[in-house]
Amino acid sequence: MARTTILMATYNGERYLSDQLNSFLRQTSEDWDLWVSDDGSSDNTKNVLYDFSTKHDREHAVTVIDGPRRGFVCNFLSLASVCHNESEFFAFSDQDDIWENDKLERAIKWLETIPSTIPALYCSRTEIVDENARPTTPATYSPLMTVNPSFENALVQSIAGGNTMVFNAAAKKLIDDFGGAVPVPSHDWWLYLLVTGVNGKIYYDPCSSLMYRQHEKNVVGSNRTLGALLSRLNKFLDGRFKEYNDKNVYYLNNKISLISKENQQKFHSFVLARKNPGFRGLKPFKNSGAKRNGVLFNLALWLGVIIGRI
Repeated sequence: MARTTILMATYNGERYLSDQLNSFLRQTSEDWDLWVSDDGSSDNTKNVLYDFSTKHDREHAVTVIDGPRRGFVCNFLSLASVCHNESEFFAFSDQDDIWENDKLERAIKWLETIPSTIPALYCSRTEIVDENARPTTPATYSPLMTVNPSFENALVQSIAGGNTMVFNAAAKKLIDDFGGAVPVPSHDWWLYLLVTGVNGKIYYDPCSSLMYRQHEKNVVGSNRTLGALLSRLNKFLDGRFKEYNDKNVYYLNNKISLISKENQQKFHSFVLARKNPGFRGLKPFKNSGAKRNGVLFNLALWLGVIIGRI
């Protein structure tokens, strides 16, 4: 039984893919295999994967499947659903990052402290690098999350990027339990919602576990720059954040009986706040406990309740 299965989603990733694959080979935790879902690449991505598989098939099994061609979120979630490996642990992977050598080891060391029957999720910060994998001077990292991991936080925010996430088989099963490749806004936010919803365990590592490459083809970029922060504010004001929540609420509500009773009550309060924009929504929003990382973002949430943008 493979100890860890890496779940990688690819799409026209030929340019940077080899750097990421080679970072897998440098892992201090060597017992892993790789499943890749390619979402219809028209470049040399599949040939890079097949070449890697041929060179390393004795040490690491590599499986390449065709993705659903419905975007990166469904590509990741469908891959997690169809992967039938009986591994203890699973790790999401982007195609263009570079993992720190001890990424899997650090994650597994914590995951092994959690009983296998309890859904558990490891995640971390990232180091921001340019398209040539050159760090900034001084080094730049994704914002530090100081909020405690919780369902209340997951209602309005993902705690970390999916590219940092390593989780156990019990957490992977939740993806299937809640409908598999549902068209939610983000696979990382969704998994965070599910694990916290059932009172699973979360560990947010304040140390970076990978180099997060920034380039013109990033589907989701760093939220560290002023431009990125303004872009997120614009999404809030123009209603896109509300649309994201619409999808999370809809698909979570479809299987609401699967989350804990306590979190069901918080969820229903959150839904009630969303249905009652203006000052009427403030009390149920308070009862939901929903909160983001940072004072200013929390003030924006309360404003969002009043103007109907959550």
